[in-house]
Amino acid sequence: MNRGRGVLWVLAAVFLRSWRGILAKALYAFGAGPLEVVSLRVLLARAALLPFAIWKRWWGLLSPGSLPRVFFYSLFSVVLNHLGFYLALRWISVTAAVVVVYTYPALVLLLPRSFLGEPFGRT
Repeated sequence: MNRGRGVLWVLAAVFLRSWRGILAKALYAFGAGPLEVVSLRVLLARAALLPFAIWKRWWGLLSPGSLPRVFFYSLFSVVLNHLGFYLALRWISVTAAVVVVYTYPALVLLLPRSFLGEPFGRT
């Protein structure tokens, strides 16, 4: 892939991701709940990626024995992550939710050090 196309893909991803909080608030105004928003978001993302995955033959990379792991990864990592974000949007602003989402890796590093006295280290 040439650099120009890569930059366009990144810009498209940033643009689409930046609208998720605003669209969720709009859906909440129409009466949708967090589970409906997460379901819609996951289904639309999968539907958008499925033709690309088929075209690139990504399904051939999965062995039948790895499908349960992929399923549970999707359930716990993807769905619960989005559910937490969209549940937070029910009570806080989009700005506050985005700040928490993008700073939580640093918070996970700093809070155990502050409250539990855990040392910083490679592990």
